[in-house]
Amino acid sequence: VQSFYQPSQDPGSPECLNQIYTNDAGRTPQELHQKYPAALQNMPIHVVWGTQDTVTPLAGPVGQFYRGLADGKNSPVSMVEVNAGHIPFDEV
Repeated sequence: VQSFYQPSQDPGSPECLNQIYTNDAGRTPQELHQKYPAALQNMPIHVVWGTQDTVTPLAGPVGQFYRGLADGKNSPVSMVEVNAGHIPFDEV
């Protein structure tokens, strides 16, 4: 809880959080890979995914998309699943 509360006390944080939750999320990873295949087909991507993530679950479309890329033969995408939620680097 403290890891979420403390940053909210920083100057400008309410405005920042408001933008995160109200702005357009932009293109999905699937759309970006489709739009820029030449740039992304050989780009190394290492994904760390929390198996307890309820915001973007591994079983959801984005998680399955990256799992599929990571499972591909000669793929530059690798994926590690950790026992954590949405922000594994704060939890593990």
